[in-house]
Amino acid sequence: MAEKRGLVIVVSVILAIDVGVYAFAVYPWTSRVSQTEARRAIAASELALATEAYVVANEASVSRTALDGQLQRFYEEVLPTNLANARNLLNPYLDDLADETNLVLERRTSTSDRERESLLAKLETRMVLAGEYRDIREFIHRLETAPEFILIEEVLLAQQPETDGALVLTLGVSTYFRELTVTGEVPGSNLAPDGRSTDLDGEASVVAPEETFSPGASRVSDSVEPETGSVSEGGSERGAATSGDEGEPVAVPSESEVEEYAIQVAAFESSVTAAALAERLAMQGYPSYVVEPVDDELPVLYRVRLGQFSDRSSAEAMGQRIQDEEELDWYVVPQ
Repeated sequence: MAEKRGLVIVVSVILAIDVGVYAFAVYPWTSRVSQTEARRAIAASELALATEAYVVANEASVSRTALDGQLQRFYEEVLPTNLANARNLLNPYLDDLADETNLVLERRTSTSDRERESLLAKLETRMVLAGEYRDIREFIHRLETAPEFILIEEVLLAQQPETDGALVLTLGVSTYFRELTVTGEVPGSNLAPDGRSTDLDGEASVVAPEETFSPGASRVSDSVEPETGSVSEGGSERGAATSGDEGEPVAVPSESEVEEYAIQVAAFESSVTAAALAERLAMQGYPSYVVEPVDDELPVLYRVRLGQFSDRSSAEAMGQRIQDEEELDWYVVPQ
């Protein structure tokens, strides 16, 4: 029994050692291995998801780049680049097409507009044409299949007894053009001859031209309204220059004393709008710039002017040019 007792003790010690090794070495190591494998599996799953997300994002980026390129080509190659080109696209083409299809153009009106925060401005033309039905069909078919970017927005066909059976077509068409922007805010504007603008941002405040002169006319006036850009009896522009504490107008020098002249085409209460118009004119080759408002001027006006001319005739020639090309009113001011 003594010999067996010793054997039992040895076996018990060995078992205790095995249990201790397993409890303090093997099991923790096995647990760490299992946890490592689990973390590796989670990391592999996250890597797969990240790779898939990267592929999707990369494809979206490539697609967006391609779309941006196509859109840019559309802006540059298809759309007119400015209001003048948009007018040239609609007016001669529609007139020629009406003549070719034997239609009589009775009247036409055009307006331009731009939605707020939009990069594109819209030029709409409404025409009233008279002619035979087959000629009207030919006109519309050729307009729809034309390569020019012209949209048909309204078609109204009527018959008037006094026209001996001829039909009257009221047609509304439009095209779009991308205006230049300044500091990413408000695109350049274009003024109508009466000082209104149909393609300015809704928040831009437009002031009618301070005073309109025919070429060669004197700038002195005693009947101008006392609003923005009024002129005193002495011939000075209110708000342009003052002397003394009372703000008395400074007399405009006589023509013999003036060494340089400029052309003024617009005045705005918004500096951004004035800068946009000056930028647009400069892009088209005009020597345009913005004159900052003087101190204590109310309302505050930013004036858009062109050039510095040594004689009045050169200034008037520039004014006639911008009136013909841009449809802007103008007058000569001394520098």
